[in-house]
Amino acid sequence: MKPEDLWMNHSKVVHPKPHRRDSPPWRAIQKILDSGEHIGLKHFKPIKPLGSGDTGRLVC
Repeated sequence: MKPEDLWMNHSKVVHPKPHRRDSPPWRAIQKILDSGEHIGLKHFKPIKPLGSGDTGRLVC
């Protein structure tokens, strides 16, 4: 492949998947936005600890 071919492949327009208006996650986001807050990391909880020791969860 030539560099031009790679550029054509990686410069395609990407469309996000549509959200479901009545899903619980979307309602939670709307509730935060309606209160006047900006969405930040404090509104999310980790689903899996990353690493261990001083950079992740310490296992004792």
